[in-house]
Amino acid sequence: MSKYRFVTALAMVALLAVMVSASGVEAGKGAFTFKGQYSGTSTSIPVDIFGTSCVTLGGVTTCAPTSGLSIFSGWSSGGPANGPYTGQGISQTMPVPGSGCSFLPAGTECTENASNPNGGCLYTYLPPGLPVGGAGALVDSRGDLQASYVTGGSLCVDGTTFAFTGTQTNTCWGGTGKHADCFGTSNWTQTFSGAVLISDPVGNGISWFSGTVAGTATK
Repeated sequence: MSKYRFVTALAMVALLAVMVSASGVEAGKGAFTFKGQYSGTSTSIPVDIFGTSCVTLGGVTTCAPTSGLSIFSGWSSGGPANGPYTGQGISQTMPVPGSGCSFLPAGTECTENASNPNGGCLYTYLPPGLPVGGAGALVDSRGDLQASYVTGGSLCVDGTTFAFTGTQTNTCWGGTGKHADCFGTSNWTQTFSGAVLISDPVGNGISWFSGTVAGTATK
């Protein structure tokens, strides 16, 4: 198995589902900002490991996505849902069409580590409807459920160290208790890093990740 086979299979989704606002909006609270930290693991299923499904039609290049499921825990402060939380989510990424990537001929190069300039490949998170995107749910310290979905972001995977870094944007979808009316009013950005741990010959495997969250909410 090529080492690049599992890098592209795993790191695509290692963060993608860490929907970690954990800061629902309560009536009459106005506007506020929140922050937090999280960590967890992600398993992934390769859909297009080497970008070979990338096709160009009418000057537009498209590629098949990779899917993954993550399980995570963390904490949040600055909002009405302060405290610890746990959750899980699913997301999809796909190679950014271009050139220069060492292990995806049709992919765009990127730099994950300054010691290996342009040694990685760039991936983008799929928002809802393209074709599936990503979504997740968490349970906060009060037992309330929050659902959210991915609105964008990108991920750089190093082809030598198997490490990755990236960002992901999310918005609250709804939930129970104080999260029931959060649709469109709570938005956050995740900044993360991690690495591939192990993979089988087909490309199914597991990775770890950790990161920070910063966002705003209004009511």
